[in-house]
Amino acid sequence: ASTSPADVRARKRDAVACFRSQIAPLGPAPEDAAILPPAELAHHVRDFEVWFA
Repeated sequence: ASTSPADVRARKRDAVACFRSQIAPLGPAPEDAAILPPAELAHHVRDFEVWFA
């Protein structure tokens, strides 16, 4: 399996896309807005990971 940065970003985007109810509005009403804001989504598809041990 390839682990180039582009492949890793693509895999992360694909994984996040599985959670449509969290990342896309459910309807036009304000209460139907996506739960995760753009900054949170960007955090999940960034080029690096941080672990605490």
